[in-house]
Amino acid sequence: MAPSQHSRRLQPYAPPPQTTLNAGQEEIVVYLRRQFSLSLDDLQVVVREFIAPAMTRSALDRLLRRRRVNRQPEPEVAPTAVKSFHAYEPGYVHINVKYLPQMHDEDA
Repeated sequence: MAPSQHSRRLQPYAPPPQTTLNAGQEEIVVYLRRQFSLSLDDLQVVVREFIAPAMTRSALDRLLRRRRVNRQPEPEVAPTAVKSFHAYEPGYVHINVKYLPQMHDEDA
């Protein structure tokens, strides 16, 4: 074994970054994600239409993970007031009726 081959194997392997977008395009994608809170699928539609037609969903997901914007913040939901049942007089019966459609294999 030649010494050059041996020394080459001992170096740590670092794959070159393979990105579909350049740095400016990545900034636009991150901006769209943060400003409009687009889901991954919606963002992919926008990116494929206007920025890079060859962008795959997995490549877009890797980009968002690399830029740490892959998780959407939880929406702020105002707490709702707890509603209680209406107090009826004793002896009142409430019945919900739901008419189901006739199945195609049943006779009338």
